[in-house]
Amino acid sequence: MGNQRRMAKRKRHASEASGSETCMSCGEVNKASARFCQGCGRSLVKGTWLDAQSMTVIGASLVTLLTLGLLFASVIDMSGKIDEGASVPTSTRTASSSDGQPPDLSTMTPREAAYRLFNRVMMADEQGNTDEVMQFAPMALAAYDRIEALDLEATYHIGLISAAADDPDKAEDVVNRLRAVVPDHLLASILEHRLAIDRNDQAKAEQAIERFQNAYDAEINVDRPEYRGHQRQIDQFRQRFGDANSNG
Repeated sequence: MGNQRRMAKRKRHASEASGSETCMSCGEVNKASARFCQGCGRSLVKGTWLDAQSMTVIGASLVTLLTLGLLFASVIDMSGKIDEGASVPTSTRTASSSDGQPPDLSTMTPREAAYRLFNRVMMADEQGNTDEVMQFAPMALAAYDRIEALDLEATYHIGLISAAADDPDKAEDVVNRLRAVVPDHLLASILEHRLAIDRNDQAKAEQAIERFQNAYDAEINVDRPEYRGHQRQIDQFRQRFGDANSNG
């Protein structure tokens, strides 16, 4: 070992004289411009301790860690996109997904699936996204067909979906069905008003407003689940058009 070091030292002196660089690890004579030994790969730069192979391994490891980090971040981002609209089926909150793909309905009850799709259609309708309305409306109506017993809220949803999907006849049938059960149903008047506006029938729209105003005081005190589910819509309609004693 001592002899090898002495030999390497002599080679180093000789290489310095000839403008070359001798590796202190293996004694290999390299070009003066070389950064790593061509014999063992050790660094020839003074003050460094990593060889070329080590640098390659470390570089590859850093790339791997960076890739894994980006992949993990993307998974977290994807899994964090929670659609809050699914938590309470009777809510009218809109679904948060906006990538144009149907929500995952495989683990939902028929009612949950129908309400989720209803939210999606209403969100698209509010945004004026006709293409998305026409994409999801048939799916939503089919989902409501799978509900064994339609209550008045689900019936009202069918009317709203039909109106958004430009099927006024079906929506008007819903108005009649609601009033067959509750003659002064507030949501029936709201739906009727929308249909009249869509048809540019101002007289019909005013009749719907008047019917809503006249029925409001009595109906709002009835504890109907569909009123609770659409309280904000009822309040907004009343604020917009006033009550029976207003001039609005």
